Amino acid sequence: MYKFEEYLKNHRVLILDGSKRMAKYPNVTLDRIYRPLKNKWDRDWRKVYEHVSFLKNRKQWYGEWSKNAEGYDMGIFINGIRGRDVIEYFREKNPNARIIMYYETPVEKRNKPKDYQGLGVEFVSFDRDNCEEWGMKYSHFYYDYYDGTIEDIREEQKDFEVVNDIYFCGYDKHRLEYLIELQNRFNKLGLSNEMVVVRTPHKRYAKKFEKYLSPGRFPYRVLAEGIYKSKAILDIVEPGQRGITLRPMESIFFRKKLITNNPDVVNYDFYRKNNIFIIGQQPLEEIREFLDVPYEDVPIEIVRNYTVEAWMERFFE
Repeated sequence: MYKFEEYLKNHRVLILDGSKRMAKYPNVTLDRIYRPLKNKWDRDWRKVYEHVSFLKNRKQWYGEWSKNAEGYDMGIFINGIRGRDVIEYFREKNPNARIIMYYETPVEKRNKPKDYQGLGVEFVSFDRDNCEEWGMKYSHFYYDYYDGTIEDIREEQKDFEVVNDIYFCGYDKHRLEYLIELQNRFNKLGLSNEMVVVRTPHKRYAKKFEKYLSPGRFPYRVLAEGIYKSKAILDIVEPGQRGITLRPMESIFFRKKLITNNPDVVNYDFYRKNNIFIIGQQPLEEIREFLDVPYEDVPIEIVRNYTVEAWMERFFE
């Protein structure tokens, strides 16, 4: 039994913007930090609240959790907070609760740790550089987008034929031109590939880029099938990011090779030279040879270290 399971026998925990897998545990409330907004007027009006600090009644944008926010012993907030008002509200309702703010993406201007001073918040991040800069505790994120077990993922994979050498799926995030450049290089090297780049909302693109862009979001199931049908997953992190994205975790859950531009991946327990190709440290011309080397199995104990249960457990170490 995990330590957090013992804790949950007698304590209530609120997790905002967290994994649905935690819902199976007693005394856990899962919700979105902010309620879904159905019309453009509400979305635009909430953005005004994000940027104008003196506007009151911010609670109107919170999720259902805010209607019964008392009686919690712990609150875990994952990214997504636009200012300190959410933490202030939760702290007011739960003066003695333990509060953890977890960064699954790099620190941004609007959610710097210093903005939450005086509220008794513990800060935890997926990125070691952010931890060093802001004095936060380090804890890598988890892979959450699956049902059943790790074994189920691998069993289902047998139903798919591998047809691509390399697969990428993700938001643009200022990476589109570099991804196009890589795709051109892959094509010249005879590496079959599929690139699915989701456009950044509200961003205008030059006409020449339109053919490279997916029209919008799609179910994760579609992405998973793309992984099943490929030898390797392409992982391109944003400049200045050191923490790992979902792509390296997908690679160990799906038993696929990884091609990444993140050199920090060598510091993780799942790193195997035969499984991970680092762009910038190895010439792209060596990818074919890399793909031809058999995948080196990563012990299941290491893979389980990237589940939401292992992530939750680290808050109790």
